[in-house]
Amino acid sequence: MGNIGKRLFLTVFILLAYILSFSFTLTLSGLEGSSVFIDGIFKKIIEKSVYNIDLSDTTHKLEVKKPGYSDYSLDISGTKGSKLEISALQVPLSILNIKTNSDSFYINYMFNNNNIRQKVINDTQTYLPSTIRELKIEQAGYLSQTVTIDLKPFYENKLSVTLKRTDFAYISSIPSDASIFVGSKNLGTTPYATALTLLEGKDIILKAPGYMDFSFKTDSKTNDYIFTMTKACAVLFSSEPSGALVTLNNEYLGITPFTAQIPMGNHLFTVSKALYTPKKLSANISEATPQISYTVSLEEDIRTFKLLNAENAEVFLDGINLGSGISFIVADKKEHFLQIYSKNTSDLLGIKLDQKAPKIIDINKITVMNLYSSEKKSISYQNEISTVPAQFIANIISKTQTFQFESLTKKYNISAESGKTNVLIIDSPGYGFVNIINNVDGTLIYIDNQLIGYFGVFGYPLSTGRHTVTVKYQNIEKTEKIDIADQEVKNLNFIFEDKIPIRPYSSGEYKIDGIIYPPSQFIVYVSKGPHVVETKGIKFVIYIDAAQSLFIDDLAVLK
Repeated sequence: MGNIGKRLFLTVFILLAYILSFSFTLTLSGLEGSSVFIDGIFKKIIEKSVYNIDLSDTTHKLEVKKPGYSDYSLDISGTKGSKLEISALQVPLSILNIKTNSDSFYINYMFNNNNIRQKVINDTQTYLPSTIRELKIEQAGYLSQTVTIDLKPFYENKLSVTLKRTDFAYISSIPSDASIFVGSKNLGTTPYATALTLLEGKDIILKAPGYMDFSFKTDSKTNDYIFTMTKACAVLFSSEPSGALVTLNNEYLGITPFTAQIPMGNHLFTVSKALYTPKKLSANISEATPQISYTVSLEEDIRTFKLLNAENAEVFLDGINLGSGISFIVADKKEHFLQIYSKNTSDLLGIKLDQKAPKIIDINKITVMNLYSSEKKSISYQNEISTVPAQFIANIISKTQTFQFESLTKKYNISAESGKTNVLIIDSPGYGFVNIINNVDGTLIYIDNQLIGYFGVFGYPLSTGRHTVTVKYQNIEKTEKIDIADQEVKNLNFIFEDKIPIRPYSSGEYKIDGIIYPPSQFIVYVSKGPHVVETKGIKFVIYIDAAQSLFIDDLAVLK
């Protein structure tokens, strides 16, 4: 070897040693026959499953390619003297032919933790990794659409997709062929498409035999509406007498007799009508019973209280202010509490509307005597024996009259005035008394955390001082702190809002709680408790504790 050759060899050796001093070793695993590229330069074809190469300690672009398989690409780097082991993920390719109603579009999919987006010409072959199971198809002017695919490696797979225009509204349902209604107009059946502007903001109802009606409202932000309808059974409801209102979870179903589509499952229905005791009806609706009939017999439940000389009096029922000019009150047979304030004298007349209460209440003649005691005492009046606390009602001709009551050991006199509540407290030093009134049934009443009653409380004795009264109704709780003085009687009102549907019927215009309604039939949601009805110059009160139908003309004749 000459001097020149020696120098050249030495230069190459030094250069190689220099490069190796700043290099790392890549150990690459891949499919045999794959071509390896580093920084875009072909290096070799993998003949064995493992390929080793020394690289400078900078960042390099590694690519592994083999026909019929997905390309593997990765940026790699290493430190001096380190070893980097990489296994190239190479997935068999599938051929996918996508046919759409657009000349071109984009497909998006995830592969090797990368979001891949590629443009596709309609009805042409596209190569995809066979492991892809979901594609998102996008094109300007159309709604994006995600589809699932099942690709077979090395084979051609076909996919047909109809893209939906963004200026169109699309309605589809399970089952299909559901009728589409806007009001009473039938637009057609699902699947259905039309210009978005024609449906924007419309209330839509889907109807299909054997399924619940499905309602929804369109908007400008949604183009594609897809709904699964609920299977249902046709249920015929009838009652004796007819004209009863049927609800499910306080939602109006219809007026007997009628047929409704009811979803599968266990249900509790309420059948009610004014002047009758509501009835609960449990039913198990299943696919084995495609049609069911129920007939319910209702029992009359009514008491009518006529008010005389009360034109200028302010009337309260169960704590609700009903105003003045009330002719009569229609109530059920449960206990209620009536309060009448005379505008002329400012007297208060408080009457428990129980089974003993008079049906005619003349506020110029009637007197109410409430007897209270801290102990349970038996008291007799005109051969009638009652346990204190008790209420006695009488009609008197004069303004004042003296009444005598007797216990086993003592006689008591009370000078009672007409048109007001008169109080006699018997042998109860250091005590006062409370009457608790509320407008709904099913309450729990607590005093100082002790349960003492339901719905209402009359004449409950309390030692003098401060007490806490709590009334619970469903998930609502109301509390009031009261101070009781010696020989004092306090009235507490607790009002709860619990909206229920009623369906009034009338031959003419009428009012409920001051609101004018036409004679047409429709649903009105009102709170439980008493309500003022005005019709044909008559003003009366009806107590409503359950969803029901109201035949106002029939009620008006009760005067």
